[in-house]
Amino acid sequence: MRRILFISLIAIIFVNCKNSVVDHKEIIASFIGREIIFPTDLRYFVQEDKIDLDIDKADYKIMTYLSSDGCTSCKMRLQVWNEFLNDIISRSAENISFVMILNPNEQKYEEAVRAIKTSKFNHPVSFDKEDIFIRTNHLPDDEIYHTVLLDKDNRVLVVGNPTSNPKIKELYLRHMLNEENHNQLPKSHVKALGVVCPGQGIKSHFTLENKTDSNLTIKEIVPSCSYITGELKKKILGPYKRERVDIAYSPENTEEGRFIEYINIYFHEKQNPEKFLIHGYITNKENKTN
Repeated sequence: MRRILFISLIAIIFVNCKNSVVDHKEIIASFIGREIIFPTDLRYFVQEDKIDLDIDKADYKIMTYLSSDGCTSCKMRLQVWNEFLNDIISRSAENISFVMILNPNEQKYEEAVRAIKTSKFNHPVSFDKEDIFIRTNHLPDDEIYHTVLLDKDNRVLVVGNPTSNPKIKELYLRHMLNEENHNQLPKSHVKALGVVCPGQGIKSHFTLENKTDSNLTIKEIVPSCSYITGELKKKILGPYKRERVDIAYSPENTEEGRFIEYINIYFHEKQNPEKFLIHGYITNKENKTN
């Protein structure tokens, strides 16, 4: 019964003047629970660096497929995707993977690469010029069905793009955060840093803001592992003041694949820490372009 109600809900969300609720129900019913196959021939990149993306390890997977029709950079919605993914990662304890699969011609390929570089989009992208993915999975022609949320077994949980439909976004959040009141879950400060090689460090920074009317005094900075460090120049942050938080990550003897690390900054005046989280991919030097 719950499955029927869920399919009906998605169908109503999608309905427009061209398609009936019944049509959407039939298409979505054929999708929910269906396994999506990621062909072994696909290669995954973050910016220009090839990564080892073992998508089967994730508890949830978000897959969006884009054809070469229309304005590729417009359809990619890279900034919105980046904000959505960082928001999910900041609040979820689950292992969540994302991949954008593009089927570009040569002109669209150049357009996509420029958009990725310009927006500093540090999430996995696959350029499927041979259209292997679509031929393997036989997706419907309508692009509204080309973005899905998958479970750990690569079976479809939700159909639709969360970056273009707030109601679809709500369905994604309910699944991945396992909470009806997910809006009340604490958020971290999050950045996707791209690719790093073992033995080579990467640096970034955040902004810590004191939103109270009294001083905040740093008690301790606690890292998630020995490879990440955090530093602030000031130990006391005045009311409504901001301070830069410098973070360095230097993995050693670490396997290729995804990393998620963080520092917690504890204060004498606050019970809960401020979390600053970084994520990306570790790859060997042969796969890195620079």
